[in-house]
Amino acid sequence: MNIGIFYGSSSGNTEEAAEKIRRGLSLPEGNIFDISETEADAFDHYDVIIFASSSTGTGNMQPDWAEFRDELEKIDFSDKTVAFVGMGDQMMFPDSFLGGISHLYSLVAKKAERVIGGNWPADGYEFEHSKFYKKGRFRGLALDADNQPELTDERIERWIGQILEELGYE
Repeated sequence: MNIGIFYGSSSGNTEEAAEKIRRGLSLPEGNIFDISETEADAFDHYDVIIFASSSTGTGNMQPDWAEFRDELEKIDFSDKTVAFVGMGDQMMFPDSFLGGISHLYSLVAKKAERVIGGNWPADGYEFEHSKFYKKGRFRGLALDADNQPELTDERIERWIGQILEELGYE
């Protein structure tokens, strides 16, 4: 399977997490894309697409993803497997934690053949509400580099194991 990682990052935290995921999956450097510098046809080259995004303000879509939204809505994901990685600040925005990635999830998940990497446990997080949270679990990897940076590497490693297992690699 050919895996591509597409991210939007305002502060650099999402870019850093996306890069850690790329390295953890042993993907070439050419398999990671800053959405602000990406054309829509880049998605065509991948069977598995990992979407990564930070949030802006009270759960708004990250600005680079917001600018790409019209293009994203036109892309056919019906033969793609997708996964989602959200970055947020659960202490400053406890009632809209991971809002940015929830917008991408809403746009893409329903159009994809398959969603993997969901069912991420909410243990160890402190928040009041998240649209990325359903039935006691997150719909993808949840990271908080502002308040829990010491947990990021471990969470990424566990999540990579989860998606590889779902893809049949472990």
